[in-house]
Amino acid sequence: MKKFQISDCTLRDAKNAPGIFLDVEQSVNIAKYLISIGVDEIEAGVANNSESEKAVLSQISSIAPKNIRITAAFFCVNPSDIEKSIEFVIESGCTGIFISMPCSDILIENKFLKSRKDTLSILCKAITYAKKRGLYVAFSGEDAARADETFLLEYIKAGQESGGDRFRFAESVACLSPRMIKDKISYITSNTDAEIEMHSHSAYGFAVANTISGLDAGAHWASVTVDGIGERGGNCALAPILFYSRKFHHNDRYNFTPLKNLSDYVSDATGLLLHRFTPVVGSSAFEYEVFNQFKSPSAYEDYAPEEVGNTRRIIIGNRIDSNTIRSISNDIGLDKNIVQKYIFDYIKKTRKSLTVDEAINLIRSL
Repeated sequence: MKKFQISDCTLRDAKNAPGIFLDVEQSVNIAKYLISIGVDEIEAGVANNSESEKAVLSQISSIAPKNIRITAAFFCVNPSDIEKSIEFVIESGCTGIFISMPCSDILIENKFLKSRKDTLSILCKAITYAKKRGLYVAFSGEDAARADETFLLEYIKAGQESGGDRFRFAESVACLSPRMIKDKISYITSNTDAEIEMHSHSAYGFAVANTISGLDAGAHWASVTVDGIGERGGNCALAPILFYSRKFHHNDRYNFTPLKNLSDYVSDATGLLLHRFTPVVGSSAFEYEVFNQFKSPSAYEDYAPEEVGNTRRIIIGNRIDSNTIRSISNDIGLDKNIVQKYIFDYIKKTRKSLTVDEAINLIRSL
């Protein structure tokens, strides 16, 4: 199996999601986590000529090792913006640019472009200038999922002939099933030799599945964000793709240990509460109510929480486990029937679970 690469766009796509605010320091700190994980590329911002965006791009570019490419996105519609925006990217220290143009008829019309031909002309002009200035160029077909397939091939080939390094299949409007994605990517790989990146949104909850389906069909890159934060239902999440890369593609070059800390940091910085059942990084991802499950994790877990910086713990809830009660009774020197009654009454009254420490403190206070 081939080893695909990972491009994280938290600082571009997730940062621009509704209600998300990240300042320069927070953006740089998130990039540091991503660097420690070892993602192959960080899409760190947008070519919008703002000083704060330039500060983010410049600081991240200055700390990134040479094996991690730092890019900025350029949403290109107006030809007069091309040179100014590309120079902004270069001045910010980035070594790559992501050039996006609509390629579905509905978005071409929505962006007030005259025609498909006009779209290709602007795309080729932007790619040609960026390559002339020495940048790595990923070019995106915005709304590629709904594009006419014949025009989609024309779009990809025009981008390649202008010097584009890879094509991003942007499922901007998430409307395809994993099987449909497989067919789309197979069609592209059968008719071009383009290097392909998957960029999926999750309006139907399919972003991770669609990204994996695209990779299985021959795509070379996965576009992700931390915990899937992003517009229109979110994006493909980083953690599941990292595990998919390691478990099914035998890729061991990524460092999983910072995942939990990164997730917690992004949650704090954005004010978004992380669901406790979020795979890998959620607080309940390694949580048990049954004592024997807690004591025999290898029978229930495919990887240990320590690998991702998470923690295994037992809680006391609806299924009051006699072994847990006995352990607490021994710790505090009370009869287990008394302990069980105190805990049972509390849970019945509050409908809330307890950690072992919370249960001990509750009983001591009583």
